[in-house]
Amino acid sequence: MGFDTKKMLDRLRLGDIKESLEELKPHTLKPCWKKLWPSLTAENDEESVQVQTLTANIAEIANGIERDGFEQIESSDIQESLKSQDEDLTKTDFEKMLISQPIEEEASTSTGNVTVNLENLSEGLRMANELRDFFMNIDPSMERSLIFKRQIADATAAYQSELQEFLKTAKQEKITKFFKPLPKP
Repeated sequence: MGFDTKKMLDRLRLGDIKESLEELKPHTLKPCWKKLWPSLTAENDEESVQVQTLTANIAEIANGIERDGFEQIESSDIQESLKSQDEDLTKTDFEKMLISQPIEEEASTSTGNVTVNLENLSEGLRMANELRDFFMNIDPSMERSLIFKRQIADATAAYQSELQEFLKTAKQEKITKFFKPLPKP
């Protein structure tokens, strides 16, 4: 809920001072004290510089991801998001946000002509194996980690067979290699 002077004046007329004061935010009142209490606004300026530095760092890290729209994030986008959030984000709020977001199709987020080829399959399966190994190493429950290992194997089985097909065609030599060239007349 933003600060609305007309709404505040209407409430003052009605005598609802308490609710009007609740709408005032500290960042709205601090500039009013600039001439009387300069150190108050100086602290605010230092915080502003720190926030700008942090948001610039966050934007730089996000741009380093270079996919799923992160390459387009700017520092101003992050600052707007922070300003729109009045309260701290709790773990449960964050989980609710993640659950409520619709899952988008990979094709709609792809940035180029990504094809299934030997290199991409190898890379994806390598990443799946790293994920499997990571959880195998950190999970104290052997039973759960073995179930996870089996599920990863099942989930990647189709890609494993596709990789095997690519490897067969990559290793298979052309039949023309076995023939001698015709003599030139």
